[in-house]
Amino acid sequence: MKKLLFLLVMMTMPAWCESLPSTSADAIINLPLANTWKLFSTPEGLKQMGYEDVSIALQLNGSIHAERIAKQQREVLDGAISSFDPEHMLSWQWRNSTCWSVLYFNAMGNEMTQIRWLDFCANDKSTELQPLAQYHRELFDQLVRQYAPECHVCKEEREAGFR
Repeated sequence: MKKLLFLLVMMTMPAWCESLPSTSADAIINLPLANTWKLFSTPEGLKQMGYEDVSIALQLNGSIHAERIAKQQREVLDGAISSFDPEHMLSWQWRNSTCWSVLYFNAMGNEMTQIRWLDFCANDKSTELQPLAQYHRELFDQLVRQYAPECHVCKEEREAGFR
């Protein structure tokens, strides 16, 4: 009976989640999976992406806190870590809210990583969610530019001191 109930819950969960207010942002960056994971799961990585006042305890019910200015607005990540699978997924529930953030990481060969950032709420918090997609898109665009591959001519000119 327990197995049947578990299967029923697992089969209906995707449909339930699809009905929740949500936003998402996706990117593929030229950075190996392990390095990309470190960007989002360590204080050093979060600081490297422009976040300040950073703390993260990567454990169940651990906390994540980071702040940055995005689109002239303060973006605050503040929550309790609800699940993680190193180098694959990290999620947290927002403090004092019924909203969650989930990051998925997928290796694309040895040198590239696909990232997907989902934010969703169990109630209608769509006004809170709308700016987040823009903030995360801006962050992902920054990472794509920062880790863009460099052509051999550009690399030679940079190393020679040409601008």
